Amino acid sequence: GYSREEAVFEDVPGSGVRVKELRRLFSSALFQRMVSENSLNSSYQEQEVIISQVESVFNDAQGGGISNEIESFFSSLNDVAVKPYDLAARNSFISTAQALVGRIRQSYASLEEIESSAKSQLEERVKTLNKLLSELSGQ
Repeated sequence: GYSREEAVFEDVPGSGVRVKELRRLFSSALFQRMVSENSLNSSYQEQEVIISQVESVFNDAQGGGISNEIESFFSSLNDVAVKPYDLAARNSFISTAQALVGRIRQSYASLEEIESSAKSQLEERVKTLNKLLSELSGQ
């Protein structure tokens, strides 16, 4: 937003000078770069929102994510492999497998919702852009 101003002076006979006008000086190359960088920044912010939504689905950084179900699944699978005739180990394996499948389905549904929301936002922006372009072209 910075621009330099240059004062243009004119002679006033008998009393010195006065400011005739102020000219705004700026670099068009820097201005174009600023516009481009602002656009990139906006894009990155939108990507950050989507990525944080995806991270919240898996939530592994805080220990409540899908990795717990996967670890439990393989642990119970190992128990069945060690004791194949133990009914308790088999039932535990079935239970953890069902929990893992449920978590995968839940994660899938959440990811589909995030995708749908992102597509809707994109479609809205395209409509707005098309409307603005139509207004600019005078149609």
